[in-house]
Amino acid sequence: MKEFDFYLNKILKLRRDNKNGGAPHKPILLLSLISNIESGLIKTNRINITPELVSSFSKNWSNFVVGSHHHCVFALPFYHLRSSGFWTLEPKNGFELVVESKIAMKTFSNLDTAINCAMLDEELFVLLSDKISRDLIKSKIIEKYFPKAKTLKLNDGVKAILKMETEVLSEPSVDYVLKVRGLELSLELENFQEELFKRGAIFKRNIPKIYNNTCAISRLRVSTTFNASLIDACHIKPISLSLDDTMTNGISLTPTLHRAFDRGLISFNNHYEVIISTKYTESLESTYSISQFEGTQILLPKESKYHPNLNGIKWHRENVFKP
Repeated sequence: MKEFDFYLNKILKLRRDNKNGGAPHKPILLLSLISNIESGLIKTNRINITPELVSSFSKNWSNFVVGSHHHCVFALPFYHLRSSGFWTLEPKNGFELVVESKIAMKTFSNLDTAINCAMLDEELFVLLSDKISRDLIKSKIIEKYFPKAKTLKLNDGVKAILKMETEVLSEPSVDYVLKVRGLELSLELENFQEELFKRGAIFKRNIPKIYNNTCAISRLRVSTTFNASLIDACHIKPISLSLDDTMTNGISLTPTLHRAFDRGLISFNNHYEVIISTKYTESLESTYSISQFEGTQILLPKESKYHPNLNGIKWHRENVFKP
């Protein structure tokens, strides 16, 4: 029980802003971690920023934070929980110095850009993987930080993400974009960034699936026994302009062809055939040349409702492609 008492003591003595009754962000993040471990969404002590975890945070905030003047902001506890003594951050390559800047890490977009994952102490993860110790830690967190809570039930965010996934997969692009633009007007900037992250993650998960994890141009398909993909989910019209994460605004490409598409070196005609820019040169001896795909019809999803939107492709030809 030594490890249990050690970590429970740390959890019940979290460093928090004491204004307005004490900031609830870190306890809510811990409850969200517990719910995601409980439902099998988190399987190791490497804690990734996932749409389910972000959604779980907002849902648990609604359930447990009563009458607070604090704002529901995911980035704050994910970054500052490192003061707890059981939570460390793993930066992405090249972002080591950025992660040390508290100011830079205040926004969700910067957090997602700079952080690869958080590392929970292995000993604490083992405790949270055990139902008996997990339930006791959960009840102690609620008792200490949310004594006025009306419910003890945690939310793992799955239902909310499944509902959002239905929108991404099934809603007509026009209706979907109108809904997201409405959210942009109604939400605080930070919460809207979280919303875009969740929808973007769903887009990135599903575009490769509907293309059978195959590049639409090169037909490259690599299957692995672990969770790794060599295929990117590419937006036809950039999300920064379109706010469109529906399947018809996407196509699966290898990273090299993704970059070529984004930089206007390739595009498609109205018959879904590859067209190549004349504004670049490449080695003709290379078996990896881009020009070899000129005139090739791209691979299309089996379901026609997921075929790339021709209006989006036309926009790409007129605004991005360099003929």
